[in-house]
Amino acid sequence: MAEIPEEELEEVPVTVAKEPTITFSVRLSRDDVNRIRAAARARGVGPTELARAWVLEALSQEVADTPSPERALDRVRASLNELEVALRHGGAA
Repeated sequence: MAEIPEEELEEVPVTVAKEPTITFSVRLSRDDVNRIRAAARARGVGPTELARAWVLEALSQEVADTPSPERALDRVRASLNELEVALRHGGAA
């Protein structure tokens, strides 16, 4: 096999995915698929790209809505403080 002289080689950028993706199938009604296709067409993207974006957006929102242990503890402390104040004043919380 002939060797290529180094001056004839050129650097090219290479993009490597952080993590390989996998296919995840979801059963949808024909009407739902048609609605996704229409929404994608209106946005100028493919239906799979739009569906993936929607799923990732929903997952991000779910993570954001999940309270951290610290926030949960802060809410418990605040509730206990309100209860203590109410009990000191002879009322119910």
